[in-house]
Amino acid sequence: MPFEDFDFPKPLKDGKYIARIEHWERVTLRDGRRPVKWQLRLIGALEGTLLNKFHWIDKEGGRRLFLKELQRIGKSPTTGAEIERDLQALVGSLIESQSIDCGSDIEQS
Repeated sequence: MPFEDFDFPKPLKDGKYIARIEHWERVTLRDGRRPVKWQLRLIGALEGTLLNKFHWIDKEGGRRLFLKELQRIGKSPTTGAEIERDLQALVGSLIESQSIDCGSDIEQS
């Protein structure tokens, strides 16, 4: 297939978006890192667009940011089991997520 026939996704503009959490999972990358991967479905003008958001929790700073974001949406887990329970409870919830072109933690799927 020639490159001209590729169906390239339209870039997501910088800004805040309302999205529904469709799914989450821990994934293992080739380099061994294991981020939390969220699948989000946008609501509103871009209704139905699927995005992937990653939380990089392999280092202390990433874990702190992850827990801070969970607290921002009303979750305060203190154990691994509570984190898993809270993440599962968030499936189907609406959240506000931000896309920033440079260094975004959101990618369009």
